[in-house]
Amino acid sequence: MLFNSLKFLYLFLPTAYFVFWRLKYKNHRYMWLTISGYVFYSAWNYKFCFLMALSTVISYFAGLGFRRWNDGRRRKLCLTVPVVCDLLLLGFFKYANFTLGSAGWLAALLGAHWKPPHFDIVLPIGISFYTFHTITYIVDSYRRVITPTRSLFEFSCYVSLFSQTSPCFRSSWPGRSSGSGKWRAIWRIWIVPADTLTWSAAGLSLSLG
Repeated sequence: MLFNSLKFLYLFLPTAYFVFWRLKYKNHRYMWLTISGYVFYSAWNYKFCFLMALSTVISYFAGLGFRRWNDGRRRKLCLTVPVVCDLLLLGFFKYANFTLGSAGWLAALLGAHWKPPHFDIVLPIGISFYTFHTITYIVDSYRRVITPTRSLFEFSCYVSLFSQTSPCFRSSWPGRSSGSGKWRAIWRIWIVPADTLTWSAAGLSLSLG
């Protein structure tokens, strides 16, 4: 489901907004935005939602570890495990075939007869976005820049928010000391309709021109 598709503009987005503003409690809004995010990602391939859920759960429990422990050894463990898991998942889906192909080329260059395997890998949509979301959350938690949340749905909403558009950012977690994170998150929610309408108008003008 693309941001400029009719399904997104006239069905998914109005439903997501209408239900969000009808809900009165923030925990219910976290739950709804989490559900909306997973519906958005599953429209492409629901199986890859399990990867996002796995990354979310690992980082969530690491955040609870940061809240509980103050000694350096345990905190470094809470930092290392989720970051390594996230980078391994991202590296496998994005660079496994490239790495194997490069190794095969190098082996041929050295005179070795080795044909590397080729995996039929499909890159999950949004994997870079939510991977760097969880990593920045973990790093900022380790550095005590933010206070990790106790709410699984609050964190899962942060990871799966469907209006994310770029993996290159600092953590927008509301607990950042600057206090501006929640406003950036709200801005990301409101910017989607503007972008969608712009792209739709551009497409319409091209089709009419």
